[in-house]
Amino acid sequence: MEGEELSESQNIERIMSTANVSSKLQRIIDDNMRRDNYSLYGVLGYSFAQRGSAFTIGGKVPKIAFFNNPEIPLGLIYVQENLVNSLSAGELEFTVLHELGHLVNNHVVWNIALLLMKEELIDWLRDTLGTSKKNARDLIGLAKLVLGRRTIEEELAAQHEFIADAYAVRCQGSRYHGISLLQRLSNGNLEVPTHITQDGSFFNTAITLRQRIDAMERL
Repeated sequence: MEGEELSESQNIERIMSTANVSSKLQRIIDDNMRRDNYSLYGVLGYSFAQRGSAFTIGGKVPKIAFFNNPEIPLGLIYVQENLVNSLSAGELEFTVLHELGHLVNNHVVWNIALLLMKEELIDWLRDTLGTSKKNARDLIGLAKLVLGRRTIEEELAAQHEFIADAYAVRCQGSRYHGISLLQRLSNGNLEVPTHITQDGSFFNTAITLRQRIDAMERL
């Protein structure tokens, strides 16, 4: 239904249901996979019409799975359809390479591991305090707010963005397209968060456009 609030998994499911294989994205992926000398891979590029920007699902398959071949990225890269059609060629390539950077560095795997540990902590608080799971999440968010400390999740989210940006810059041999893309997305406000984390009712900025641009300018 229009306006309904979806969970993250439901939103991803809806996005994936609207995805179309994009030859433009796949061409960018193929060109760069060959450059990095991956002899086998299962990466696909898709465009989608749902709200969002870009994301990837997947990670590296261990070497032993394919005998003497190197570790291979295995996953899907999605880019919002209006980005595919509206960005310059260099900006679109940066977007795809950024997502490929997440994939080849196994960031999705790290995120899943962290999520599982976080859920264990929430379950422990719920059982210890005899409260609901929502109240346990709110307690973590409140403690973080009072202490003014960034969580491991926020630090990891920020580092993953820096690493993926650096991967894209290295592949392109230039910072220009990445900085141009982020400035375009900012609409004049570089303090906009590109990633946030949520603990119960509390939302926290993991990293802003300005932080990513500053990091790219230092590369």
